[in-house]
Order: sequence, then structure tokens, then C-alpha cells
Amino acid sequence: MDEIAEWYRQLNSKVKTAIKFFCFVAIVGAIVWLFNQFLYAPMGINGDSMKPTLSDGDIIIIDKISYTNEEPERFDMIAFKYKYDYSQMYIKRVIGMPGETIYMEDNKIFILNEDTGEYEQLKEYYGYYKGENKYPDCQPITLGEDEYFVLGDNRNDSEDSRSSAVGAVKRTLIVGKACFRILPFNGIGSLEYQ
Repeated sequence: MDEIAEWYRQLNSKVKTAIKFFCFVAIVGAIVWLFNQFLYAPMGINGDSMKPTLSDGDIIIIDKISYTNEEPERFDMIAFKYKYDYSQMYIKRVIGMPGETIYMEDNKIFILNEDTGEYEQLKEYYGYYKGENKYPDCQPITLGEDEYFVLGDNRNDSEDSRSSAVGAVKRTLIVGKACFRILPFNGIGSLEYQ
């Protein structure tokens, strides 16, 4: 009888240990899931549309909380959902802000100055041009009050607001801001001034 009682105590102890272990794993899993859903999440870069800033295979962190209290700013690198398939994410640079009228000619960006009624060239150093441009000049487009004009840094090889497939990005599709590169190891660091 004592052997049965001892066996039962050992079994009970193992069951309690297993239950504690599974509870611990579930809690850690829930914390990681909540962290990824609402705060920060990793994102893999596919393709070279953001070269030389980001390259194919880079892993970055998306800050999902920065735009809860503020709006994206010009030149921010944003992650957004593809309007035809929310499971796909793109990363591009904000060039045109809500309400602005913007056009491109000879790889230069022009934004309408509402005060003067004149187009002014946007001073920016992110655009990288090499080879043949797959897009013709972009005719003037006026953005809605909740829309952003985005471009890849590799302007000749980027599916961005110049394409009807992407177009102007609605604010509701913006997931967050690229804030940190974690891979490759020789590129680890903040993306704040990239």
C-alpha cells in the first residue's frame, strides 16, 4: 500500500511540474504574441526596392506604437499592408504628405507650395538611381487627407506609389515605422537617420 501511495505522490508531483511548465510556456507565448501584435515586430526584407538603405534578406524591427500618438513624417520608412492582400507587407519611404500635390519629372520630386501656387523641388538624398527607370514621369497627384505618397529608395526597381498596384497609401494600412536592423550582424543598428 505504501508503494502505491509513493507512486501516486511521484505521479502527482510530475503532473504538477508539467502543468507549471505548460503554464509558463503559455504565458511566455502570450507575452511574445502581444509584444509582436501591439509594440514591436520583426520584418524580413524581400527584394532590393529599398537599396542601398535596406537589402534583400535584412531583418528589421517595426515600431508599431510610434504612430499611435503621432503621424508619419516625410522621409520615415514605414511598413504598410498591401491594399489587395493584407497578409503582405511593404516597406517604403514617405515622400508626399496628406493633402499635398506631388509629381515627378527626370527623377526629381516636385511638391506644390499652396501659398505660392508654384511647384518646388523636394530636397532629398534617399533616391538611388542606377540603370533604366521602369516608370515614366509621374503626373501630378493630389493626395487625400489620409493618404501618403511612398517611394522605394532604389527608384528604378521599386513597386511604390508610382504604380497603380500600390498607389497612395491610406493611413489605416500603415502598421508602423522601421526603427532597427537586427540582421545582418554587420548592419545592426538604428534606422532613425537612414
